[in-house]
Amino acid sequence: MTSYQGLLNKLETFFNNHLQVKKFGGEFREQMPNFSTLDERYPLVYVVPTSETSGMNTNVFTLDIYCVDIIQKDRANINTILSDCQLILNDLYLYYTDGTDLSVTILTDPTMTPVNNFDLDYVAGWFGTFTFEVDQYSVCAIPIEPITPVIPECDCDPATVNLVNTNDTLLLTELVDCGTTETIIAPDGIAHLKLTGDGTLINLNIPSGETVEYDIPDNDITVNGGDLFTIDATEPLDILLLDQNANTINAQSVTHNQNQDHVEIVINTSSFVPVGATLQKTGQTTSYHQDDDGATERGRLVNFFTLPSSNPFGNTNRFTNKTGGQIYTNSVAFDWSTYNGSTVLAYYFGDVTTRTWINQLSAHKNATHDGLMGWDLVNFVEMVNIMNFELMANYQLNYAPFNTTLRYFWISTQPSGTGGCATDLAGVAPFVNTSKTNALYGLWVRVCNVSGTNIT
Repeated sequence: MTSYQGLLNKLETFFNNHLQVKKFGGEFREQMPNFSTLDERYPLVYVVPTSETSGMNTNVFTLDIYCVDIIQKDRANINTILSDCQLILNDLYLYYTDGTDLSVTILTDPTMTPVNNFDLDYVAGWFGTFTFEVDQYSVCAIPIEPITPVIPECDCDPATVNLVNTNDTLLLTELVDCGTTETIIAPDGIAHLKLTGDGTLINLNIPSGETVEYDIPDNDITVNGGDLFTIDATEPLDILLLDQNANTINAQSVTHNQNQDHVEIVINTSSFVPVGATLQKTGQTTSYHQDDDGATERGRLVNFFTLPSSNPFGNTNRFTNKTGGQIYTNSVAFDWSTYNGSTVLAYYFGDVTTRTWINQLSAHKNATHDGLMGWDLVNFVEMVNIMNFELMANYQLNYAPFNTTLRYFWISTQPSGTGGCATDLAGVAPFVNTSKTNALYGLWVRVCNVSGTNIT
């Protein structure tokens, strides 16, 4: 006998061989959205049973057969879909009306109805109502135990066994002779283990009904070709860049060259300030003897204004503003000769008010300049750090960015045995002992944190 399942098999064979149809399925009406998801290939055909009429030696099935395709966003292909899907259903009608398969007959002309966004977004097509009559079967085909010990011989068609997986995907089709028992072995599965965005790790053959375990190998981490350690294949890795003093080093760039299996980390080596680095240059360039400071110009700068390597802004200027330039609108200068990879010393020189020593100490303690709050009066070393001794007789701070011809500045350092210490920027001795009640000028400093080109 050709049962309903047999009819579906015949329809599936027809549509699978049809060069335009991409997928075939049959279920009850509510299952069609689960079958026809947007990631399917189209056109697809779906069969829904609506009624069945049984009579002696005959079965008549009425089916709704849907044929749909994807609608483009601008709906420019809607007429093409309607035309193609109608022709596909007409091909079925023609095949079982004039074809050679006499086991199935279409009794009446099908009723064709167009569909637009039917159940699913972005699909359209047709469904046709077809009435099929399948061939007869005899009492020999009834699956019951024999009434008598003698099994009568009968002439019956072989049965078709379809082996499917849990996703209702057809794995294997076998013909089983009438009255016999066949052993059908389900095909083995193949698992492809892949790296995200990379090649396949391994292809595993999985025997039907069995579980296969696979351990992903650990990863070797090397630096410049040397094996250092191994991590689990799926373990995240956070690489910390630190100097010998456990200070964080900010990389200028990190590039993952996946095809070459390596990471390039670029670091500004000027961020490494070795312990025991040479002192700054004094700025004196005039020589009065072949062995004096003007001749040797000892110090780690190229010259008083030039760094030996780039600051975080990519230039070698010793003094810059907060954005790496040299226009000091906010009267704040950053001295990159003090940069240690994470901090830098800033000088505020915008206040020309004279005050007593006590008042200058706290004048800008809570002030904000260039977005930076909290400033201290310079100490002895911080003042010497920026004094250009080439200008000893003509104001040691009379250069950009300070450009000052003011003479006496308080410093926060008070040497033992003095009433108070100030700078004499135009005198023979740069520092003088003076009374704290005198009203002198001030210069303030702040230690700033540096992250890339961000200063806080």
